[in-house]
Amino acid sequence: MIRHMQREEAGFNLLELMIVVAIMSILVAIAMASYAVSVQNARTISCIANQRILDEAASVFRAESERNPTDIEDLRGYANTFDKITYCPSDRTVKLSWNTTTEEIECAIHPR
Repeated sequence: MIRHMQREEAGFNLLELMIVVAIMSILVAIAMASYAVSVQNARTISCIANQRILDEAASVFRAESERNPTDIEDLRGYANTFDKITYCPSDRTVKLSWNTTTEEIECAIHPR
């Protein structure tokens, strides 16, 4: 009499593990793409908020000195954390500037 050895199914086989890893990889790729878009949107919103803060500082400057600022440096002392909010959050090398034509703060990356 020949006895057949029966295999006990106690764990996952290699194919099942590979399928799970593939599905998880796809989900991580989708999440990372969504995260990158969210971070960029947050930086854009932050830059526009910084521009508005500096616009308010320009209004206070105008009220106190009865003239328009000629440069963004004229607003030093009129906005809290001036050194932090004068740079674009998307690219810390881009400094916000004062546009003398429109009399507004502007960013080269995020125009309003």
